[in-house]
Amino acid sequence: MHTLLEKLQIRLRFDGSTDEAMLRAHLQMALDVINDKRQFTPTETQLVEPQYENIAIEMAVASYNKIGAEGQVMHGENGINRQYEGGMYPSSLLGLIVPRPRGFK
Repeated sequence: MHTLLEKLQIRLRFDGSTDEAMLRAHLQMALDVINDKRQFTPTETQLVEPQYENIAIEMAVASYNKIGAEGQVMHGENGINRQYEGGMYPSSLLGLIVPRPRGFK
């Protein structure tokens, strides 16, 4: 079974050329956003609720891929057009996280 970091590395085709600490930071930021929205307290064995693991990885991929183009709203070059959604993560991913109300047990 792969850890979340290993799954992120596989998803990004990690070859060791990228600083692993950077990948950890992107993953941790994604986990923090999800856990805050879900009111989930992570443990050593469960960093996020299982149903949100893949979303966390995709959020980390999205933020990692924006390096060098953070905040880009529109870019066109050689027939390729890019436009990022507002914020660090696409709203399409954030919309998959069902908020848990504060005080909910």
